[in-house]
Amino acid sequence: MYVKELAKCRLAVVERAWTFADEHAVAIEQNWAAACADNAKLFNGDVFIVDAWAIDQGALTAQVLPTKFAPYLYWRSAGSPAADGYDEAFALCVVVSSDGGVLLAESVSGTLNQGLYGAPGGLLDRRDVSGDYDELDVSGAAIRELHEETGLLASEMARQPGYLLARVAPYLGVASVFRSALSGPDLVARVATFLDRQSEPELAAPQVIYSVAELDRMALTPFARLLTRHVLGM
Repeated sequence: MYVKELAKCRLAVVERAWTFADEHAVAIEQNWAAACADNAKLFNGDVFIVDAWAIDQGALTAQVLPTKFAPYLYWRSAGSPAADGYDEAFALCVVVSSDGGVLLAESVSGTLNQGLYGAPGGLLDRRDVSGDYDELDVSGAAIRELHEETGLLASEMARQPGYLLARVAPYLGVASVFRSALSGPDLVARVATFLDRQSEPELAAPQVIYSVAELDRMALTPFARLLTRHVLGM
């Protein structure tokens, strides 16, 4: 597990079938039926899986294959076997308050990270494909997720150049960092008000963390732990 600072991020879409999904079609269907029985809100939408990636001179480049959420969920529930040669990339948004804290919130029941604190973010999907270049707009995805999950607008903050890559094999959390003019208490109040107005919020109990010691007392996604430690140390 590690964090790397990146200058660029290029995820190129390759319109090719994911062989894992074909090879495990029966098990995927059974797993999906069971998952939907437990959570009726699941939607078998388009997502992407990483076929190959590399970091060279501060730039992350990768090829991503389109698939559906059901095969991805089975791959994840099967332990995301490293031997299969695939990874997953997703977008995160790290918000830093004017007084130097990092915004985190708890994922609610029914979400992939339920009960764990993390940064706003989510899987990449077809909305994130640039029509001009057939690449995924990771920063745009992070901005969208930030607004959908917290109500915060990236346009009201200053974006730090580049990206932070949190690597927890076989996952690649690609984070955009934004610095808010709001203090920690004001950020928490803004997000809490937004969440209170949502009929089905994805997040709950927003907090702003100022020290590594606070992290040690929280149930966190590994990505949130890595990224928050890194940002607090910058």
